[in-house]
Amino acid sequence: MSYKIAVASTDGIYVDAHFGSASSFLIYEVNPDGSYEKRGERIITGRNIGLNCDSIIPIKETENSCGSCGGHNGHSDTKIEANISIIADCRCLLCYKIGAGAERQLERKAITVFQVDYKIEDALKKIIDYYTKIDNHLSLRNAK
Repeated sequence: MSYKIAVASTDGIYVDAHFGSASSFLIYEVNPDGSYEKRGERIITGRNIGLNCDSIIPIKETENSCGSCGGHNGHSDTKIEANISIIADCRCLLCYKIGAGAERQLERKAITVFQVDYKIEDALKKIIDYYTKIDNHLSLRNAK
């Protein structure tokens, strides 16, 4: 069975973007044999990326407002939901950092989050190995 992995990256080489500030997600498809290929990039639209708390994007009072930023640590449920919606068909997300609230929302959609600091290629190999073991009911412990 194939599955997709979303990757938050600013340069296409490293997993180095925070989920909440990512401007896009790279999408990789993992084949049943464990090989993978890049399927594209999904651009986050409908909001201004990289703006500070003086953003021109209006935030509704009902969106977990906690002050001038419009959400917890400058994030709103609407922004999080927009990010989640474009990776909803992915099995997991690789990102450098993610807030606890966003991680909970992803988990509710059955998308596992891995916070990593690797090159994309290395991270994909590790995650594919992990899922191969899980899917085949193998031990995650290193057998030597």
